[in-house]
Amino acid sequence: MLNEKQILVLITQFFCGIVCFAQKEQIDSLKNLLPLLHDSARVNCLNKLSAEYYINALPQTYNYVQTDTARLFALEAYDLAEKNHYTIGTADALQNLGEIARDRGDYHTAENYFRNAIPLFEKINALEKFSWSSLTLGWSLHVQGKFNDAKAEYEKAMPYYLRINNKEKKAMLYRLISYTYSLQGYNEKAFENMLKAIRITREISDFRGSVSSPYNMGVLYEDAGETQTALVYYQLAAQNAITKGQPVRYNIITGNINALQNKPDSAIYYYKQSYYFVESLTTDSFMRKRELLIEGVNIGEMYLKQKKYDKALENFHKSLNFFEKGNDLIGMLDVLHKIADVYETEKMFSASFIYAKRLLDMAQATGARPFIRDGFELYWKIYDKQGKTDSAYKYHLKYISIKDSILKDEYLRNLALSEMKDKDEQQTAKINLLQKSQLIRQQQLSLQQQQLRSEALIRNVLIGSILFVFTLGIFIFRTISLKRKNESLQSKRVHAELQQKATKLEMQALRAQMNPHFIFNSLNSINRFILKKQSSEATEYLTKFSRLIRMILNSSANTSVSLAEDIEALKLYLELESLRFEEKFNYVIQYEPDLDIDFIQVPPMLLQPYIENAIWHGIMHKAGKGHLDIMISQKDNMLCCKITDDGIGRKEALALKSRSAVNYKSMGMRITADRIAMLHQQYQTENAVVVSDLILSNGNPGGTEVIIKIPLRYD
Repeated sequence: MLNEKQILVLITQFFCGIVCFAQKEQIDSLKNLLPLLHDSARVNCLNKLSAEYYINALPQTYNYVQTDTARLFALEAYDLAEKNHYTIGTADALQNLGEIARDRGDYHTAENYFRNAIPLFEKINALEKFSWSSLTLGWSLHVQGKFNDAKAEYEKAMPYYLRINNKEKKAMLYRLISYTYSLQGYNEKAFENMLKAIRITREISDFRGSVSSPYNMGVLYEDAGETQTALVYYQLAAQNAITKGQPVRYNIITGNINALQNKPDSAIYYYKQSYYFVESLTTDSFMRKRELLIEGVNIGEMYLKQKKYDKALENFHKSLNFFEKGNDLIGMLDVLHKIADVYETEKMFSASFIYAKRLLDMAQATGARPFIRDGFELYWKIYDKQGKTDSAYKYHLKYISIKDSILKDEYLRNLALSEMKDKDEQQTAKINLLQKSQLIRQQQLSLQQQQLRSEALIRNVLIGSILFVFTLGIFIFRTISLKRKNESLQSKRVHAELQQKATKLEMQALRAQMNPHFIFNSLNSINRFILKKQSSEATEYLTKFSRLIRMILNSSANTSVSLAEDIEALKLYLELESLRFEEKFNYVIQYEPDLDIDFIQVPPMLLQPYIENAIWHGIMHKAGKGHLDIMISQKDNMLCCKITDDGIGRKEALALKSRSAVNYKSMGMRITADRIAMLHQQYQTENAVVVSDLILSNGNPGGTEVIIKIPLRYD
């Protein structure tokens, strides 16, 4: 006895046969007419024949017809139209050629055809064809990962369909725009546009939209973690697929439902049913192959859940090869992430890194933020499992940053969802607005409580950090003394190695002396804000100060940090000083664009004493607002750091005889000078710190310039 799906397939194939027979009659009629036609009439007939060979195929059965024949008719139409200067005929031929190239998976060629057709349609004010050409160009750009350009084309197509109130095309455009926002990680906009598509689809008998709109809304809810709501939309899409006679879509969606319910075996069964149906078709088109390989990806993902890694990789690699040939970046991004994830799970880190790098490079080039996030997460996990903690930490920070950005957008999306007024929409999606509002209020209350706890924690951390720094200094000095006692018992080679280690430890000890002094100064500033009852300024200062302390503690065990991290620390320090002195000065930190600041290694906080000296002894005594410029560049194998201020100059600063300032300068500059000297001794380079007085055109002091050169070193 036949089951429901087998009956559906038979009905669909019977209906397809009827339509194909009607289509063949239309094609035969046009072919018989063609020899009798000339000039523009012949061009129109050729374009119509081309369209009949590929447009009238049934999308629900994937029974695509002969694109080779369609292309030959379109090329003949184009040549004849160009010869007769027949603009509309040329544009129609280009549009046909573009759609044929797109259906073959040649999206780049399709893009070129559409771009040539659009201005011709616009020139003759053929608004309907202009809008459709913009829509099809948008999809070709979308598949290639050019999301912003695709969105711009969709928005160009929209006004015409709004004016004539073509609801089917409006719903289609809202879905397409939603796709672009979703792939870029802008979930609020994705949800907003898909909701518009859903509402329009309900008003009309939209063959494609009745399945696509609820299905893609389900995908958005699944990505947001709203499992129950996603299931409601998936089930609606599956029911519509049955009603509309779309067995392939029905099996895909039912597979997704089972995957969401954590039933991988059932999901594989339905995905394979879809696969077998497409495979049974007599045509061998690109779209048929693409559908087969998309189902292969779905099946591979279920094998991945079952930890059947070999089977999963077999499906993923086969799909990746196909997507690469068609420049299908959307498919490539998804598969690259899955392959890298399998290799990372199997601890095959070299292979995982290769695919993770391809994923990250491609995602950054296209602006696909969710995949950029996934790339950083893979980098972080790979480096962490290899014990490369510095690199793991760097990419973990990048992962957290973009993840927080996407989560913020998801939070806005949830707010928009909670404010929906459409009662019918609420019932369908099973959304409880009261629970959403309570959740938001609980989150706000939790944030306030967390802030209070954080302030108390920061006070304790400040005290503990001071004790930690002093203890670390004692430990480092003790370690150095033990190393020196053992040097006499070692060979010359071992002696050289120990000396190098001692040098690094001495530099850490010197830095440990400087950090408590800076901490005490900052605590005094916080105390001053408190005494003045400037609570908001004290809170802001304390927040930024805690971030700076955290950075100092993170780098305390290392003799060097990346230039990017050191610049970030200097910015925090300058923000603290600017806040402390009520924004008495401006500052700019610049570096040459060619410098790879993420991989250049520098001693941490090496420039800070010179910057502090410029602020305290130069700018603070100036009558007006001061300026501080920091420029970092590369010369040969040296990193050159130039610090320039427009303060009162060294001579006048000495005349003021500020005892506290002189004492601090002596301590800070001496420690830093020792650090720089030891650094040059370690790399056997010439020590170079040059301090120059700047003179204005009228002969008055114009500030001070300090140039520091240190050996250039990469991670």
